Amino acid sequence: MPIHFSTSEDELIWNTSRNDAYSVNIDASISSEARQFMLGGWICNSNGEFMLARTSFSHGNIPAAEAEASSFLAAAHWVSQMGLTHVIF
Repeated sequence: MPIHFSTSEDELIWNTSRNDAYSVNIDASISSEARQFMLGGWICNSNGEFMLARTSFSHGNIPAAEAEASSFLAAAHWVSQMGLTHVIF
């Protein structure tokens, strides 16, 4: 699915070529002292409007790349359970 960019003098605007696409933003945070990591994500519709968010945490002291991968996997399960299609991560 191509992403189209348009520009004005002050901003860069992007949109998808689909009106039914969703965007999912994910992130992870690690606390070595507490030996846990937190996952978070939110979903926006094709207009960029916020729909909902989700957070969770797990115990363990893992590398940042593994925490980010866990965040992506959790988000993939989340959108699958919601029945969303045409999702951009």
